[in-house]
Amino acid sequence: MDLIGSVQAAIDRNSLLRPGQRLVVGVSGGPDSLCLLDCLHRLKYRPIVAHFDHAMRPESAAEAQQVKNLAESWGLPAELGRADVPAARGSRGSLEEVARRLRYRFLADTAVRHGVQEVATAHTADDQVETVLMHLLRGAGPSGLRGMLPSTQLTEWVGVPEAAGLRMVRPLLAIWRPEIEAHGLTRGLSPIDDPSNLDLRHFRNRLRHELLPILEGYNPGVRQSLLRTAQIMAAEGELLESLIDAAWPAAVRQAGPGCLALDRQALLQEPLAVQRGIIRRVVHRLRPDLRDVGFEAVDSALRFAGDPAARRQTLVGGVDLIGLDQEVVLRLPDAVILFPWFPQLRSPDPQRLSIPGSFELAEGWGLQLQRVDVSPGGLATLLGGDQRREASIDPLKLEGALIVRSPLPGDRIRPIGMQGSVKLADLFLHRSVPWPARARWPVLADDRSVIWVAGLHLSRQHCLTPESSQAVTMRLTVQHRGHARWAQSTG
Repeated sequence: MDLIGSVQAAIDRNSLLRPGQRLVVGVSGGPDSLCLLDCLHRLKYRPIVAHFDHAMRPESAAEAQQVKNLAESWGLPAELGRADVPAARGSRGSLEEVARRLRYRFLADTAVRHGVQEVATAHTADDQVETVLMHLLRGAGPSGLRGMLPSTQLTEWVGVPEAAGLRMVRPLLAIWRPEIEAHGLTRGLSPIDDPSNLDLRHFRNRLRHELLPILEGYNPGVRQSLLRTAQIMAAEGELLESLIDAAWPAAVRQAGPGCLALDRQALLQEPLAVQRGIIRRVVHRLRPDLRDVGFEAVDSALRFAGDPAARRQTLVGGVDLIGLDQEVVLRLPDAVILFPWFPQLRSPDPQRLSIPGSFELAEGWGLQLQRVDVSPGGLATLLGGDQRREASIDPLKLEGALIVRSPLPGDRIRPIGMQGSVKLADLFLHRSVPWPARARWPVLADDRSVIWVAGLHLSRQHCLTPESSQAVTMRLTVQHRGHARWAQSTG
């Protein structure tokens, strides 16, 4: 079978493309991408040529024009992108990572503009071998040792938000570079020679030009062995992913934008490989731009999850670990953790309450306020309600407006049934309220003092007495069953 037939077989075997499909093809102008473009064009697919100029060499603009001229000579549409990668780098990652991110953002933008869902790249079997070896040296698990897949969601691979809904395909992933070069000679292709491919300052180039030739001295078939390793680990990885999928609903919950919470018990009862896979997936969901989450980071997160006394740690890529009673939360910096089973403010800013009226809290919770007359026999009923859900006060004891706000430093309350006053911080600690939930706990207050720490304690300064003729009832409402867990934890 010739190379074009091999490419079509790979497309069919991996269900990469439909006959005659439009797609974006990343074309650097090198031998691999020209071979891919030529094969797809001859196989009657409809490529849109996309070339990104990284502005890292003086001749790059002329090379971009060369790619565009070739595309037009074949009657293909061409899109050119350009960015000054060294200038865009700043302090954000290596030059190669910044260039890669900008390149794939351009490919994604091109696909969106043209209304296509597939982006093809010219990764070869040699690239696969180098990728597997790179991951082996860094200490990777199955997801790293499987290397690149013939097809993957673009966002999962490169972490570019613009790529949502797009798929990356690699029709040349089983084709070796000598076959590609021979095809180029036969077809009279004129690839661009990029001298950066020989620059040994780049890790991948050192693997290609130094380490792999040394390894071939020990095993002449080392490239084929590494490629088989990728194929074996791809199958192992599929099995592991299915086990992670099965464990995910019980072990992980969305705890707010930029937050995922792990149930300690559900996580730690899984096999170790599944535990590690869950941690990697959680970090990847939060930081899809991170290429690799190393063994040390994963192992550190699992040690944290197994330590009930652990409270806070920065893991990798700025992801924080927050230790709670039954959970470990992984969150991006400054992300707000949501607790569906606790009443929480949507915003910490003070809000004036209307009587009667209602006020919306986060996650389906709310406050309802009513003004009622106190009948001669009704006082006991008002005082006997569920203090976790409802409290009543004498409106004549209010000083100023009734507001709801977040706790303030130094806040104190004089709880019914207790002597003196208590710091809210101590009250939260006594009631086992996780510290991230305290910052947005609804506190009802007037101009003088705290009246009700919603669902926890009522101030005796404002409580009803036999002389009270009116009452304001304050009631927590909830639209889900999460409050049952809160009621148990605060009882």
